[in-house]
Amino acid sequence: MRPRYFLPAACLCLNAALAAPEAPKAVPAGMTVQLSAIEPSIRTPTALAIDARGRVWVLENNTHFRPKNYTGPAADRIVVLEDFGPDGLAKKLTTFADDFHDGMGLCILSNGDVILSTRMETWRLRDTDHDGHCDQRTRLLQLSTADTYPHNGLSSVTVDSAGLLYIGLGENHGMPWTLTGVDGATVKGSDEGGIFRCDADGNHLERWALGLWNPFGLAFDAQGRLFALDNDPGAGSNCRLLHIVKGGDYGFRYRYGRTTQHPFLAWTGELPGTLPPVCLSGEAPVGLLARGGELLGCTWNDHGVQRFPLSPHGASWVSTPTWLVNGGPDFRPTGIAAASDGTLYVGDWVDGAYEVHGKGRLWRISAPAQPAAPVSALRPAESELAGLLNGKITGPAALQYLKNADPFLIHGGIEALVHGDNLALLQEHIADPDPKIRLGVLIAMRRRGAPEGIAAIPAWLKDSSPQVKRSALQWIGEEQLKDLRPTLESALDEPLSRTVFEAYVAALQLIKTGKPDPSAATQEMVNVALDPARSPAVRSMALRLIPNGTAALSMPLLAGIMKNDGPSVLSEAVTRILASRSDEPAQAELRRIAASTQAAITVKLEALAGLVHSVGNPETRAVLNAALQSGQSPLIREALRSLRGRLEASEVEFVLKQIAADPGAAEELGEQLLFAARATPLAGLADSVTAKLPAHIPAAPETDAAFLGKGDPAAGRRLIFHPSGPLCSACHSVEGRGGAVGPDLSDMSKLTPTQLLESIREPSKEIAPAFTTFHLTLRDGREAYGIDLFQDDKSAVTLRDATGATAKYKNSDIVTREPLPVSMMPPGLGALMTTQELRDVIAFLHESRQ
Repeated sequence: MRPRYFLPAACLCLNAALAAPEAPKAVPAGMTVQLSAIEPSIRTPTALAIDARGRVWVLENNTHFRPKNYTGPAADRIVVLEDFGPDGLAKKLTTFADDFHDGMGLCILSNGDVILSTRMETWRLRDTDHDGHCDQRTRLLQLSTADTYPHNGLSSVTVDSAGLLYIGLGENHGMPWTLTGVDGATVKGSDEGGIFRCDADGNHLERWALGLWNPFGLAFDAQGRLFALDNDPGAGSNCRLLHIVKGGDYGFRYRYGRTTQHPFLAWTGELPGTLPPVCLSGEAPVGLLARGGELLGCTWNDHGVQRFPLSPHGASWVSTPTWLVNGGPDFRPTGIAAASDGTLYVGDWVDGAYEVHGKGRLWRISAPAQPAAPVSALRPAESELAGLLNGKITGPAALQYLKNADPFLIHGGIEALVHGDNLALLQEHIADPDPKIRLGVLIAMRRRGAPEGIAAIPAWLKDSSPQVKRSALQWIGEEQLKDLRPTLESALDEPLSRTVFEAYVAALQLIKTGKPDPSAATQEMVNVALDPARSPAVRSMALRLIPNGTAALSMPLLAGIMKNDGPSVLSEAVTRILASRSDEPAQAELRRIAASTQAAITVKLEALAGLVHSVGNPETRAVLNAALQSGQSPLIREALRSLRGRLEASEVEFVLKQIAADPGAAEELGEQLLFAARATPLAGLADSVTAKLPAHIPAAPETDAAFLGKGDPAAGRRLIFHPSGPLCSACHSVEGRGGAVGPDLSDMSKLTPTQLLESIREPSKEIAPAFTTFHLTLRDGREAYGIDLFQDDKSAVTLRDATGATAKYKNSDIVTREPLPVSMMPPGLGALMTTQELRDVIAFLHESRQ
């Protein structure tokens, strides 16, 4: 490397004084933020470190998508700033090293050596003659791959108390890669971004964790726990703060696309064998620092530094983030480091452009010194996890951890069984009576690469546990076990779940093509739906999951299915129609089914719900009136819902007669009748209905418990999609259908009925970070509200508003971007439903469909 000697101090201070940018705001009281350096002294910093002398080391990037007209240095460099005055400005800057490209990560060892990660290499830099400039460099790691994108290869680097190095690797666009250490040790992969470990000389390279997207921030706390900020999951989700443990799988694989929707991908530990995050973070997190009992993380696209106070949660941690520093659109924090006196330094990329642009800043945050976190004894759960991961707990004792409720302890049990002489023990428990044991054994067998595990897959495909079936299918698909292709069908034997069916389709596509193919997967579901040799349950599942608008689901085809097949398949076909078809041929078919004396009542209920689209048609009206006079309360209720807002006086009399004849149905039908009458613009109708109903109707439940445990999940499912209901499907997807404004409601069983009721009544009380509403103010005076979709275009923000419409706003046009504490879901949706409807919706949401 050719050293560049320090700029004159006067030049550095002059440039800082000329620019005088507005400082970001510190949130906690008693903190001040001062400018320490500004371009051209430093440009587009990507990482920071502070040495024992209090000097700030800045990794400056001059090569990241470098424009032709860029006037900055020819290559990346490490500059050292020191001698900070009371005004915060550094008075001296020295170039320690330069002549490298795509610089990403930086740390300083206890002996003063500097570790630098670029996209393709990790280096140890040394100043042997102590003149302040690097005169020796040793390459520790080499990444060999065809991909050259500047920031999805090697990135962050940190060191533990034993002097071992931990290096982050990104998703590398899913291209094959080989990582090689000094001693020739290699790790190979493709889209398994993760964390790797080696010693300070680049020997003994090993994979430490996998399943990350871009781990741009790595940090150890005082107790030796490793944490990572995982950057950029693509459209549809947030970034993550992760607790990294040996062998941990954090669920992401690039091959499954740039969203988090594939059945073999986990983002919050939802799949067996994967680990959940500590919490979700702001968008585009980069630098990470442990300070006391909390972590501090830079969020590039949210213009701030987040605080992550850590709370124990089993063998791991959870956090509710707050803000330490907030800035405007031109505050793009990338790296953070702390001096021994508690002073913080933050590197600032400044501009929202990915291309290097010559701008750069260093900010000093002065705060009372944080006392060093005491190195205390591990909590019992942490000690158990450590024992499992270091081999002190193994054999039958480790096997019992597969039944634990803590995913980290389950992981520890699996890792303990993967290593060591445990194959015979695993074989003994392939058919263990406990499904959790069987599932853990399956995952351990796969991680061992044991042929005995492959031999057990046919039996696991027939397992009574959906999770075991699903994991076996994933093994077949991801490992391309084509010889087991004939056994896939056995996984579709009952009991059949949505997750198993989706895994079956995904595995089939991977076997056939070697890669995910959404269009081919849809066609496979169509083929299953049309196959008369399949069971009604399997065909029903396929129809439920085929995306809306699929051309193959023509009206003649659906009509043929409904006429010739069993009730479950018929019900699903009708549900599909009522969700997406209001044309006359579809409505005519629904009228035929609703009026049929042969159709099952479950099918007739779906048809009546679909007739809401043609209430003005006399033929439809006649069918609905017949239902009102049927004497069957479920049919009356469904017809009333479709007539809500368009009820006639004669139809009121039909229902009143039923209430008189069946006092047991009075409360439910009376409230449904009142809802229909109140929504109808017919003078005096609601008052007339109220006067004619028994005095105790409707009965308002006095406690939340009155709503719970009495619902009908099938009725709740119909209401989710019903135009006369609360319109849940306008914003939420359910089983592949509906909107995408709010969270997918396909499986809310992890929430209690009480929590579900609270989320309906008070949606703003607790908002998932991925669905935070943002308020933008624009330079032209306009305002915009919506959920940030976190698209790959970092020059703009894409919002989805409450109607589902999306709009893109350039960063250069945004004055402020503010997260709001109010959900986009309006309050009071419970008032749009009868008591029984609310019970039904809660019952549907709480019913697990795994």
